[in-house]
Amino acid sequence: MLLQPSHVVLGLGVLLASLSASPQAECGEEPRFQGRSLTLWLNDLAYGRYPDMEKHSAAVKAVRGMGVDAIPILMNRITTTSESPTQLLRSELKRDAQMLQDTQTVSAFEALGPASHSEIPTLIGLLAPQYDAAGESPTEPECWLKYRSSDLAGRVLEVMGAAAVNPLLKALEEKDPRIRFGAVGVLENTYRRSQDDRIVPAILKRLRDEDTQVRWVSARALGSIGVLSETCVPALAECVRNDPEGNVRSYALMALKKFGPRAKVALPAVMAATTDENSDIRSYARDAVKAIQADAPGTR
Repeated sequence: MLLQPSHVVLGLGVLLASLSASPQAECGEEPRFQGRSLTLWLNDLAYGRYPDMEKHSAAVKAVRGMGVDAIPILMNRITTTSESPTQLLRSELKRDAQMLQDTQTVSAFEALGPASHSEIPTLIGLLAPQYDAAGESPTEPECWLKYRSSDLAGRVLEVMGAAAVNPLLKALEEKDPRIRFGAVGVLENTYRRSQDDRIVPAILKRLRDEDTQVRWVSARALGSIGVLSETCVPALAECVRNDPEGNVRSYALMALKKFGPRAKVALPAVMAATTDENSDIRSYARDAVKAIQADAPGTR
């Protein structure tokens, strides 16, 4: 029997409701507002295609009413899961319920606003993956579980907006490349909220990072943000020409494609990449050439 959408939503709702009966939800330390525990209020935060916005508004008010008392529970929700890793890896429905809970955690931090900003340093530390479930050939659920807490910490930092920018810029200098990697990704998304003109130059410097992962995520971020082409395009072209890692060259080419006609100065480097020994790089290069030449006569 095929499940109808209403059955799926109901199933997720039952799983989410079961979280309120967990030891965490029942502990005496959990704050309450108008007689209801924090966990129960969090379950009322909007999710799904047809959210109850009246309940959502009441839940936002409740979270704000609990203020800093809510923070320990919320931080714990970032680093722990509602089910054991084994259960989450086996059950897609339980993973979906966990994802909904995580979204509600982000909404709760957003509702708290400045009251939660004291947690920014801790959240930055959580950008490094906390759980290693992945082997040499990880499954999609294993990858999700491995990066769940670090991705969730990043999402929370994003909703903190401008308040997180300075600490994130400093995090680009951290010794742990995983934190540098995470900081670039968060800054990429934070730029859309803050429009802070320090972000792009800081990410640009990471194109020369010693860590391959940091370099490719920086190239991706520059293409996604898509500003300061006069400085970003030459730097990305340099990556295409000289970076020893194919992954970095590929992301640099994808970024140049996004800059389109503004990347004309990179055309010699991109054209050269169309003959690269790596077939993926050749393909990305051809796509970038088309985008860069889009406004040129006879190229459409």
